[in-house]
Amino acid sequence: MKIITFIFLLVHGLTHFLGFAKGYHLARVEQLKQPISRGYGTAWLVTGVVFLLSLLLFSLERDWWWMPALLAVIGSQFLVIRFWQDAKFGTFANGILLFLVVVGFGQWSFGQMVRSERMDILAGQMPAPTEVQARPLSTLPPLVQRWLSYADIGTGEDIRTVHLWQEGEMRTSAGGQWMRLAAQQWFTTQPPGFIWSARVSPKSLIQLRGRDLLRDGKGKMLIKLYSLFPVVKASGPEIDQGAMVRYLSEIIWFPTAALRDYIHWETVSDNRVQATLTQGDMKISGIFEINEQGQVTGFEARRYYNREEGPTLETWVIKVDPSSYRQFGGVNIPTRAEVTWELKSGDFTWLRLEITRVEYNILP
Repeated sequence: MKIITFIFLLVHGLTHFLGFAKGYHLARVEQLKQPISRGYGTAWLVTGVVFLLSLLLFSLERDWWWMPALLAVIGSQFLVIRFWQDAKFGTFANGILLFLVVVGFGQWSFGQMVRSERMDILAGQMPAPTEVQARPLSTLPPLVQRWLSYADIGTGEDIRTVHLWQEGEMRTSAGGQWMRLAAQQWFTTQPPGFIWSARVSPKSLIQLRGRDLLRDGKGKMLIKLYSLFPVVKASGPEIDQGAMVRYLSEIIWFPTAALRDYIHWETVSDNRVQATLTQGDMKISGIFEINEQGQVTGFEARRYYNREEGPTLETWVIKVDPSSYRQFGGVNIPTRAEVTWELKSGDFTWLRLEITRVEYNILP
């Protein structure tokens, strides 16, 4: 889709300079038989320049590129109608560009929604103190102490907000095709919350945008085709439970959250420890696997799996690559993982993810 948009903006924009050249008698333009005055020549020039301006904004990934592009399409179609005999085929290009402009508007609108929700979630978050301020590390099970010691949280500050970037691939069924994923996610730890915004790109012209949200113990899920048409829009107790399970599993990226009073820890075995997260009336649990070095290598919980006949509680497993640990902001965290549903019909690995960048305690 990006390549198509780039080509149409460039080629269609440049064709308008033919009308300018003929109107100002700068060159013989055999394609244009009808006479063009200097006034209309200027109109062709301005329209072409606006197309190229929108191309520049698009190339710079400015999500409002569609605004000048829409003006250019309107101006271009006016000129096409005025010089219909020579320029009627420009209607086809303008129709394609109008569709691309609508998609661009959808992406901009989706981004505005995410920004507004992100600001709401981050509102009231104060700058973090210079050191971790929560219950003492010594009050936690030895396995959790080992993990937090390896994560090196004692040398850093208390993590209140997180902004991370993700890349990877996902699929919607066991036999489905893998689709590229690029996402950003923001967390708060007091109270627990997050917003996740993703672009999913199948191997086709289809584009999907997704947003997951946890705020005040309530989850929301939204997926839109071309950022415009809702494919999934879900909320309710099952979504709340799933969002909280997800938050609990993802504290591996901001380990000081393990010290919060809303998480209770219990030892299960030599390398497994159970965490119970309480938020309002909701309480969920999951089990972390921690190796001898103190690295979290896995997470397991019961989570609702959506089916046509209704959601069912299934085992949801994250496998963490212990060789992927990197340091961000002085904290050692894993950067690669894959997520699997363990279903009666067989295991369904649906997500492979890599963290590429993390920022802590950055407020808007």
